[in-house]
Amino acid sequence: MLDPAAFKAYDVRALYPAQLDEEGAYAVGRAFGAESREDVDAFHAAALEAGGTDNGAPGIRWYHDDYYGGYVLDPDGNNVEAVCHKPA
Repeated sequence: MLDPAAFKAYDVRALYPAQLDEEGAYAVGRAFGAESREDVDAFHAAALEAGGTDNGAPGIRWYHDDYYGGYVLDPDGNNVEAVCHKPA
């Protein structure tokens, strides 16, 4: 379960278990905060080297001007992301 009200401009903010349960969290994916854009680049490269599949090369996203993210799919097909919200 995932309450649609949990979706914000560029992330999901839900209260467990009222708005989000384990199945809902698994379906949404995984995101890790990065300290720098270089860390996002390094995450993406390491994930590909470890067998992940590119699901979006590191770069600025439309969510907001400083949203710099890189996406990969893990071996089970789950989206995994590293993101930095700091200006360049």
